[in-house]
Amino acid sequence: MNKSNLKKLIPAIKRAMREVEERQKRKEAEEALRESEKRYRVLVESTSDYIFSLDNKCCFTAVNKSFYKALGTEEKMIVGKNIEDFNFDNDLKINGKNYILKF
Repeated sequence: MNKSNLKKLIPAIKRAMREVEERQKRKEAEEALRESEKRYRVLVESTSDYIFSLDNKCCFTAVNKSFYKALGTEEKMIVGKNIEDFNFDNDLKINGKNYILKF
């Protein structure tokens, strides 16, 4: 190995070490995100509160179990549908309880 090859070796090693460190940080961040999503999912699915999300066209993008069970249906029958398809007007009535929808 000649002198010029040795000069190239040190930066290459440093670059490889940075790449390993970046991959490790990314892996740790992805794992932390998975754990956070898992905790969120457990919280949302275990509450008796009705939780749902709508997109900018007022279509359901997600609903929790309490919400779809109260409507007497399944999640797949709600997600993707527009809120107007359910005739809620401005008040959402489920099991005799009134909920005000604010947009």
